Amino acid sequence: MHSCDPSTCMSSIKPTARLVAVCQKEQVSSFDKRQIPINIDENLIMKLQVDDACITCDHHCCNKKTKKYETFINGYKKLTMEELNEALCVPSTQIKEYILHSVPCIGCRT
Repeated sequence: MHSCDPSTCMSSIKPTARLVAVCQKEQVSSFDKRQIPINIDENLIMKLQVDDACITCDHHCCNKKTKKYETFINGYKKLTMEELNEALCVPSTQIKEYILHSVPCIGCRT
């Protein structure tokens, strides 16, 4: 079991998310661990992979449970599936708008 120094555990590692696939809905069979489906439209899904920023660290090193975390988890567990879907749903128009502003056009990539 690998151990890490708590003072440097998260300081040098920046958690990121990256796009790993864009698939037709009928072609998506399953998602790997830490992958999130994002509906683009009625036929397409993006697979977003969230990196595990501290996979080699001990549980107590990087996953310290604070009072805020406990409060969040308790509130999260009280939500119904419908409430979770509503709270975590991002409209495709909002994603497309974000992509337009954060990804340069082909002509600008030089």
